[in-house]
Amino acid sequence: MGELKTGYEQLTKQVNELKVTTKDLDTKVGDGTPTTTPATTTPATTTPATTTPATTSPTTTPPTTAATTKTVVSGSVNMRSGPSTNGKVVRQLPKGEQVTPTGITASSAGFQWIQVKDSKRNQGWVVNTYIK
Repeated sequence: MGELKTGYEQLTKQVNELKVTTKDLDTKVGDGTPTTTPATTTPATTTPATTTPATTSPTTTPPTTAATTKTVVSGSVNMRSGPSTNGKVVRQLPKGEQVTPTGITASSAGFQWIQVKDSKRNQGWVVNTYIK
């Protein structure tokens, strides 16, 4: 039981280190100038290992080029708060809506995610196969 608790605590620490606030991403992507704003972390909580589901942490890739507009090719595509199906739905994007990729991508649970901004200036993540 002690080894499971230690493993869980290490995993929680790694997850917290990967978290970056949307504000930090906006600042970094906005004009391409890196900032020294500290990342926000969430305090770790202890949960019994037997009730903790296994999850995979998204792998994020920093922006590489200037974004071009893309079009939603499927109806009611969920734009989420994070690159995961567990992320809160920011809004549903209708087929044909134009979105602007920020240049940041992530891979999570077998899906390739891309961070985008919609015409209403909302920012979120969509699965790459739903936009062209």
